[in-house]
Amino acid sequence: MKFLLQTVAAVLVSLVGPWLLSFPVTDLSGVGLPRQTDLLSAAYAQTKKPVAVDWQTLGGLDFRTGQKTPAVAQLVDDGVTVRIPGFMVPLEDEADAVTEFLLIPYFMACIHVPPPPPNQMVLVEMAGTKKQKVMWEPIWVQGQLRVMETSSKEASYTMTGVLIERYQ
Repeated sequence: MKFLLQTVAAVLVSLVGPWLLSFPVTDLSGVGLPRQTDLLSAAYAQTKKPVAVDWQTLGGLDFRTGQKTPAVAQLVDDGVTVRIPGFMVPLEDEADAVTEFLLIPYFMACIHVPPPPPNQMVLVEMAGTKKQKVMWEPIWVQGQLRVMETSSKEASYTMTGVLIERYQ
């Protein structure tokens, strides 16, 4: 049996070998390939579940100076996908679907005076041109959280929303 396998292997090499050697050699020295650790990190980030964030944690942003607590810094600087509960306040006139809205911690917070502080509101812009049905009940918003600073060093939150769900 061993003799038969060796004979078949020798015949295959003699038949296929010249064909394999006929391909032109391509210089790949200028091709930049991502490091394996970068690929693994990206793949791991895709499989991780979003981190549920409460409004108390979001209060860790000093909106007057832009200073962040370590918990807030980790959420916004590491590109963590977060999930925040709250209520939708549409910023567009369309009654049924919007592409951007404010997420607030409690019902009708922006209607009453004074409004919540900037670290207790999130400006959500839906990814791409995706329109979101306006929901008046509590919701979960999932996406990437960022801190937006103004020229006067004041700060607030923005988020690229990728998923909206009813709060359960």
